[in-house]
Amino acid sequence: MLLKTELSLMIKFLPNIITVFRIILVPFFVYFLISDIYHGKLIALSIFTIATLSDMIDGKLARKYNIITKFGTFMDPLADKILVVSALFVFVFFKIFPLWMLVVIVVRDFLITSLRIFMENNGKMMQTSNLGKLKTAAQFISINFILLCLIFINYDFSELITFINDYSIIYILMFMTTVFTAITGLDYFIKNHKMIKLIILKK
Repeated sequence: MLLKTELSLMIKFLPNIITVFRIILVPFFVYFLISDIYHGKLIALSIFTIATLSDMIDGKLARKYNIITKFGTFMDPLADKILVVSALFVFVFFKIFPLWMLVVIVVRDFLITSLRIFMENNGKMMQTSNLGKLKTAAQFISINFILLCLIFINYDFSELITFINDYSIIYILMFMTTVFTAITGLDYFIKNHKMIKLIILKK
């Protein structure tokens, strides 16, 4: 019985532990991404892949065992944002795409996180959107593509990199991702505008 109780407790906290683990991975990811260590970019991609898979695993565990906590509800999307913004910040530092794209993504995430906190502080749950999951997937795909390009540079895939640069593929991909990210932010406000209005009127 004791073993069963301990196992039940472990399963209950496992999604949150995985979320914290994902945040812990971020500084290691950034370190290898910016370092000149041989295979550094490849290691960074491996860490990012592990972080991405951990996001899928903790989500599946939470749904399978119906584990919904305030910590998990808030920290899981925040962990994604920390991972994504860290990667994009480094890419902007490397001048891979313009700063304004990062600004749009960061402002959108700040506004949505602020909205979530505002609604929870007023006893309301923010209505989520399936577009939010698609946004995260689009950002992960874009980051993985850029990481692969950085790896290709290190391993002298010059013809492929020339093709990518000539057709501005990274710029186009990030532009589409940035626009889609902004649209999902607008969608959150549209879905929750009645609840926001109700909270403001009550004040």
